[in-house]
Amino acid sequence: MGWEDRVFALTPIEGKAELLAHFGVAAWPLCTAFEFGGLIFANCSRTSARVPEFAVIREQEQIAHLPLDRMSRQEVSITLDSLLAGAGRALGAVALSTELAVHHHCALCQDASHCRQRHWRQWEAS
Repeated sequence: MGWEDRVFALTPIEGKAELLAHFGVAAWPLCTAFEFGGLIFANCSRTSARVPEFAVIREQEQIAHLPLDRMSRQEVSITLDSLLAGAGRALGAVALSTELAVHHHCALCQDASHCRQRHWRQWEAS
């Protein structure tokens, strides 16, 4: 997988529409993760230069992979409904390291202030 050693900046999401809006942002730092409905959506892309891909984690088990660049908004919405209803197949155990986005900093973001500014600038734009 290649992304399990990242420390993810976790942003709690309150509703499906908000999550879909965040998925619509063209690029997120590689350390981005969202939490909604008992699921964690962790950016598992290899580079931040393209539309992100998200690994979907439930109880430390990856259950799905969302390649947003190859899915329509409707396909993503239908897949989310299915995953939130309990669907998904075990793709492998994952021990994610997360911290709240407002407290996060990592090497992928260069430093704490840059990381927070980049996360919030992109979040406000969505």
